Amino acid sequence: SFSEPNQARVTHLQWNAVIDFDSKTIHAKATWRIETADDADILLLDTKDLIIERVTLNGNTPAEYKLSENDSILGQALAILL
Repeated sequence: SFSEPNQARVTHLQWNAVIDFDSKTIHAKATWRIETADDADILLLDTKDLIIERVTLNGNTPAEYKLSENDSILGQALAILL
């Protein structure tokens, strides 16, 4: 796993999705509640084969994020600047 739960960790996930079986796609919005250490500046999440349109903080503030190179076993790390 790419995550560093001692820096930032997810405590709650609300997920709304529309599944299109014909195209084998899922269009979704995930809302995460996270806890962070006082000096945390990044949240690392594990992903695989996602197309991310945007990331926001506190509901509407655009956040900087980056997907790492793909790892055949671990997938990709999603790094979100806090």
